[in-house]
Amino acid sequence: MSAAAENGWAVGEMWGDRPRTTVRWHAGQAEEIGLAFDRATTLKDVNSAGVAVGWAGFSDDRQAIVYRNGQYAYLPFPGDKGNSYALAVNNAGDAVGMVEPTGKSRDIVVWPGSGGAPRVITLPGDYAWTYAADIDEQGRALVYGAYRNAWGYDAYVWSPSGTVTKVEPADKNNPTVLPERLRNNRVLARTGHGDTWTEFHLDTGEALPYDTTGTSMVIDSGYTTAGVVNDYANSRQNLTVWEHARVKQVLATADGWGDPLQAAGLTDDGTLAFTQRTGATTRASTFTRHC
Repeated sequence: MSAAAENGWAVGEMWGDRPRTTVRWHAGQAEEIGLAFDRATTLKDVNSAGVAVGWAGFSDDRQAIVYRNGQYAYLPFPGDKGNSYALAVNNAGDAVGMVEPTGKSRDIVVWPGSGGAPRVITLPGDYAWTYAADIDEQGRALVYGAYRNAWGYDAYVWSPSGTVTKVEPADKNNPTVLPERLRNNRVLARTGHGDTWTEFHLDTGEALPYDTTGTSMVIDSGYTTAGVVNDYANSRQNLTVWEHARVKQVLATADGWGDPLQAAGLTDDGTLAFTQRTGATTRASTFTRHC
């Protein structure tokens, strides 16, 4: 499972006693939706209407796709042809991703859910590469640039009005901000090296460092985060919930390494979707909040 959304939707892959295929879940029921245009298919995100985005093909020949109304379609490519891939979609159907025009640098693109022309995002500053991370319900895109001559990243939020606002680092001595999630004025980003996280509040300017490291982190529109904490002392992974950047609860544990636990999505209607591997079997599961 790679992502989940409100109203019981999730997307991922299924394999085992059958060829690997793409799956969309609704209310716990799996629907095999197959491959896009008979090409290797990766779906990265889904919204509350079951619209999913990703790409078809491999790294040297892939095109951004959307699955909507029971069929796949390619997302339009701005300008010259090349590789493209969609990474996130909001409930309005707006998608964000990247395009790599032949012989040119990578561009960040927003595909409007209304079907209008794709919009190319340009970041201020001189970066070696630019990347897309997420898109929120206001149509704002979370994006970042990689430094050209040193290790590190700057994070920005692009709005549909065309403005680009930098996410200012909390520690001026450690300025890199590698963003991953954007929901309702919350930016969740890796800060520094490794799996150290900080939550940035765009409306107040507050920055909350997390009290533990984590991986595969997901957030909702409120103050809850879920992810996996590596307990190195006991060779164990813990599926963990944070509130206001502080550990609240451990929901599941798994012995060993190699990502036996991975969080996939945390929805505003109270579902945490995750995968857990036991031996050679990986299963998609959910926890549901009842309060």
